[in-house]
Amino acid sequence: MIQGMVDPYGRALMTLELRFHESSLPITIQAWIDTGFTGDLLVPGTMIDDWGLVQSGSVDAVLADGSLVMLPT
Repeated sequence: MIQGMVDPYGRALMTLELRFHESSLPITIQAWIDTGFTGDLLVPGTMIDDWGLVQSGSVDAVLADGSLVMLPT
């Protein structure tokens, strides 16, 4: 059963257990549930650095103010 919670700001959260490799120790994080989920999981830059991941590309994103930015992936 998946369990979640709502934080004091009204954001839906759930606990996720992530592993870099099957043999690595899990890291547990609290993740916001994005109601516009498109299939990608965003993780903190520190986790990317710790796991030694590299940038694979970029995506265009439209911010709430209407401006267009390019985000590394």
